[in-house]
Amino acid sequence: MSRDSDTWKVSFPCSGRPWMIPDAGSPVPGRECILSPAVEAELESIADYCEFSVEKFKQSIVTPGGLFFLRVNTLKVDPGVIFQSMREAHPDVKFNREWSTHVPEAIAMTVEKGEMPTPQPKMVEADKHAAESVMLAAPLYAPGVRSPVNSFSKGDTVSIIHRCKTPWNGKSREFLMANGVAVHGSGRVHLVSRGTIINTLQSPFITPKFQTWQEFRKGLVLDQNFPSMLAARILAPEPGEIVLDACAGTGGKTTHEAQLMHDEGSIVAIDRSKRNLEKMRRRIKRLGIHVITPVHSKLHEARDILRDLSPNKVLIDPPCSALGFRPKIYSLFDKNDFKNFAANQFRLVQEITPCIPSGSILVYSTCTVTIRENEMLIARLVDELDYELIKPAVRCGTSGLQVPRLSRQEANYLTRFHPQDSPHVGFFIARMKKK
Repeated sequence: MSRDSDTWKVSFPCSGRPWMIPDAGSPVPGRECILSPAVEAELESIADYCEFSVEKFKQSIVTPGGLFFLRVNTLKVDPGVIFQSMREAHPDVKFNREWSTHVPEAIAMTVEKGEMPTPQPKMVEADKHAAESVMLAAPLYAPGVRSPVNSFSKGDTVSIIHRCKTPWNGKSREFLMANGVAVHGSGRVHLVSRGTIINTLQSPFITPKFQTWQEFRKGLVLDQNFPSMLAARILAPEPGEIVLDACAGTGGKTTHEAQLMHDEGSIVAIDRSKRNLEKMRRRIKRLGIHVITPVHSKLHEARDILRDLSPNKVLIDPPCSALGFRPKIYSLFDKNDFKNFAANQFRLVQEITPCIPSGSILVYSTCTVTIRENEMLIARLVDELDYELIKPAVRCGTSGLQVPRLSRQEANYLTRFHPQDSPHVGFFIARMKKK
């Protein structure tokens, strides 16, 4: 950890050795993330508080960062044991545990550089999420298909593209994401609701196909980015405690909390999306976890549950602009979107605050880097909702930014990750105590 009088920064990896971002985290020639004027303005405001280049951000966020992380399910296996066995079972994959100083269950895999796809006459259009996934050599699955662009047959080589229109200038854009071989002909694409449509063969980056491994299928490991693992470590739930996961999503952090609790205690995981909760239940079953109770509800409609809960620890990762996700091909938010994100984030914390006893811990996290959704939001929570910032249980990344209404010490209690400075997604974590 390097320090000066005002800020702290942990060198990457956490072991303290200088970290060179792997090749697959280097800029892709001719490619950078397309950002709306409003997004660029939000990012430019960061430079008022620290060294931050929007151009470097745009170049880095279009890459996966060079590393892909797995989290070991410590309820079933020791991290050191599974690390050695995976190295033997998958000798073509580069594994390392250099990030295990503060997150012992984290195993990194190197993302290899692939090859830029060459345009094919036969094409299929994917939605944005699927398009960004096939950049990593993931298959194109049925739910991610928008429509075939033209006719193709089973076995044909097909280009996977994505199209969008930039609203500030009305321009239409087309992105060539990857090439692959069709599993179904174009006439059957809309008849298939699940499974693979295109097996990707030519893509800018190559991620190990861990979903096919026995270690994954048996629930010994699962995919999760490093800062998300760090959020659960900073929450630091203990065996026997009561935990509220207020925007639980598909249960990545929730299941990690259960691991840290040794599957002892109680976790109430609330999410408004039925699809998210279905995925969470499948994940819980695969990992062999028993202490999680998934609840389908909006937070303001779960008052009866929250009133009687009295949690020791609370984690909330509310919907955000997700500017930290990588690889990302574009972000088209306008100024009102950012206002709405921040207003909704404050409202969600406000809705759970009455159920949090004095002295309990709240961790707030986002997968974005904007000040409006992070430091400014935290300053408002501290001022208006009777929270105080406290030192994180684990330190990795860099300190937060000293915006108005936050002291230097308070900013030092915050954790940031910038994608242009590390192989990670952009992320933010704050640890607070209810007064």
